[in-house]
Amino acid sequence: MSVSLTLYIKKISNTHHEFRYVRPDGTGETLKLETKSFLLHDLIHFVVERRAKLENSFYGLLARSESYKSLSDENQLQSDFGGEIGMTERIVGGLTPVIKGDITPEQFLAGARNLMDAYQKKLPYWLDQGFIADVQDDLRSVIGEWNDIVFGDTLILKFNI
Repeated sequence: MSVSLTLYIKKISNTHHEFRYVRPDGTGETLKLETKSFLLHDLIHFVVERRAKLENSFYGLLARSESYKSLSDENQLQSDFGGEIGMTERIVGGLTPVIKGDITPEQFLAGARNLMDAYQKKLPYWLDQGFIADVQDDLRSVIGEWNDIVFGDTLILKFNI
């Protein structure tokens, strides 16, 4: 069964954007978020989860009835890495400096392997340099679309699981 979530990200000022998601049944929510704190992180989640075809991470759970706030709860990430969503959160957080050009993909992967080894866990099979390159390309495209819109306009993204 394919479920899709439609994201509407409206540019409302230099500092804030409106983040709205709508499930196939018409439910969802709208939030006003600080762009500097949330936009890049949420877009990296979108690209990583879509490319890896993740169903039980942020956007997949939003599509099935969770709320933005409930998925932002740090307690979900504490036990056993928080399952798929906890692992995804760590990957997205670790990829942020790669996206910003502060570290290389190789440095990220070495650090991620070290962290997983400490917890006697394995990296997801799909997390490699090719995946990171694809994420960087996809994210450049999405950010390019965002940068091309003017205040009051909305970037529309579809997340299918």
